[in-house]
Amino acid sequence: MVVCAVVAQAGTVTWDGDTSTDWFAGGNWSTGSAPGTADDVVIPNVGSQPTLGAAGATVASLTVDTGRTLTCSGNLTVSGSVSCTGTLDLNTTTFTCGGNFSVTGTLAEDTSTIVMSGTAGPYTVTLPAADAKVNALTFSGSGAFGFGNASVTLGSTWKQSAGTVTAP
Repeated sequence: MVVCAVVAQAGTVTWDGDTSTDWFAGGNWSTGSAPGTADDVVIPNVGSQPTLGAAGATVASLTVDTGRTLTCSGNLTVSGSVSCTGTLDLNTTTFTCGGNFSVTGTLAEDTSTIVMSGTAGPYTVTLPAADAKVNALTFSGSGAFGFGNASVTLGSTWKQSAGTVTAP
């Protein structure tokens, strides 16, 4: 008897937006399938603008380039770092980041919650402007977090259940 196993290799999965705006449509990605939990996701300024549906997703890292908008209708968990020079539109979702969180483009987040869950660190939280506005920010990881901005204005909630947070 011969047994064959297919093991998915983690790697970089790049958005090309050839098929639609649907995050889960395989034809929109360089690998032919939507990214998985171990994949590093890159969204360059090509093709249609991606939309993450209500099902949500988990990826290893996320890069959104200038000129791109990632719209989230479902929760997104990034186990590593986030780098966004484009637009991150979080709507009313929960966005979890386990590494550095850098949005120097636009952060459109309505009534969303951003959760910093890193357990090592130190990690840096960099938001788009000197006086960034965030609805709810939660620090649940045991790591050390520092802000790359002068101040942050919260719309509703600051919650720190673990770790340390320092301002510049």
